[in-house]
Amino acid sequence: MEVIKRKLDKEAPGKVLGPFDVDLLAIRVDPTMQVRNRLDEGNKQRLRAAYRAGADVPPLLIAFIEGEQGYPVVVDGHHRLTVLETMQAEAKLRGGQPVKSVRAKVVKLSRLEAQYQAAMANGTHGLQLTPKETRRVFATYIRAGHHMNADGTFKSYREMGRDLSREHKTIITWMRKDFPAEYKKMEQPEKATMGSDGPPPKPPILVKHIINARLLEMRSLFHDSLSADRHTLVDGMSSLLSEFRNALEQVSGWQIDEEVRTSRMHKAGNRPSSHLPF
Repeated sequence: MEVIKRKLDKEAPGKVLGPFDVDLLAIRVDPTMQVRNRLDEGNKQRLRAAYRAGADVPPLLIAFIEGEQGYPVVVDGHHRLTVLETMQAEAKLRGGQPVKSVRAKVVKLSRLEAQYQAAMANGTHGLQLTPKETRRVFATYIRAGHHMNADGTFKSYREMGRDLSREHKTIITWMRKDFPAEYKKMEQPEKATMGSDGPPPKPPILVKHIINARLLEMRSLFHDSLSADRHTLVDGMSSLLSEFRNALEQVSGWQIDEEVRTSRMHKAGNRPSSHLPF
């Protein structure tokens, strides 16, 4: 893995290298890179059969996160990695030859860009995303600055809708509710009735009960787990906690990170502009 990392260090961020044979133990799963609520069992069974048959399965995409230490995270391939890890554990129990590595392409990305690419990958294969999952994709799209043009101006809501395969009325609603500070920066939105997706939100008291139940489940899972699994649970919850705190900040007026804005303009060789697209 160190050899691959040194090769990446010589390339510009975003340059994909590989595929390489990568040790399964050298890849980590970060829950903030997954917009789905759960993995699809049917998809896992199909992948399991493909691996056992020796079929050609597409390589994973894993990313070293800029400014962070440690192993690369899965960007595209959560189902594939889960299946291989399961097959590896089964082989060890049965005394067979365990799977040790997987073909993977490797890239270096910022955390926000990695989350965006992971979210978009989920929308291009597998089961259709639910409205709630699609809204998470929208959030990663905004945080990574993809709602802006290379010259620093905002895309129109219709352009954003085309990027995300959603009606622009829905994008307007999500922007207004989830990113009010960015919404206010944009001039009068296109004339459209505010849209929405999915059923109305659950009553607050019901949501509170669900949260309490899930917290108790997590505590029980922690106490029932082995030491290594406890570390995995704590690391995953730490990543989610950071994401939750960022979400709370959005409600009070999230604004795009100036580093993200500058980075997007720098790639295109442009300077900031005060003109908006409407």
